[in-house]
Amino acid sequence: MRFTFMALVLVYIGSASIAKAGGLEYGPRVATSIPTHDVREALGPGLRYGWTATFMDSPSRGSGFDISYCRWPGSSEIDRRLDQLFSALSGVPISGSKTTVSTVQVAVHRKLFALDKGPILPWLKFGAGVERVNSKLELPIGDLQDAGFRVTTSGPGDVSYRFGLQIGPGLDVRITANTKLGLDASYGVIFTEEPLITAFSISAFLLDAPRQAATGRR
Repeated sequence: MRFTFMALVLVYIGSASIAKAGGLEYGPRVATSIPTHDVREALGPGLRYGWTATFMDSPSRGSGFDISYCRWPGSSEIDRRLDQLFSALSGVPISGSKTTVSTVQVAVHRKLFALDKGPILPWLKFGAGVERVNSKLELPIGDLQDAGFRVTTSGPGDVSYRFGLQIGPGLDVRITANTKLGLDASYGVIFTEEPLITAFSISAFLLDAPRQAATGRR
């Protein structure tokens, strides 16, 4: 989390500096991320937040990057099964096990617009990058110690670095001369060991996008 916060601050400072040169649209992003396929049995809906920036090299296309943090809580069924396992091993009721999977994403993207001017601009975005995946089990340490287990910490989790892909449509709506509201629906894949982490996300972001900075026409 500390790394993510520092990275977001540095990205904001860098984006603001580059934006002065023109052509850069940037701003914060927040999303609801819903696991799909096999992982939906193990993970519940999570929250993703971060930063997005796109340099418009023409009225209809641009390239940029995204940095974000996402956390998916374990499903109640998985947590219940862990409690049952610990209870069976210890012979006393154990409760409070919590599983989580979190990622820090650093990705580049390409954004293609269906229209090159107007108050509402639909687009398609696809990207790829690196995902720092942390799978963590938070143990009910107090209950386990009372049951005779020698446990002092839940541990840092299982951290790995994986390749990820995202694709999805969206639209930008200009709300002031210098600001646009963006909405998108995207599908992402993180290539972990089986099962893959797949998720459907609905995002909103606020872009600092002066008309003269992008193309002079939008």
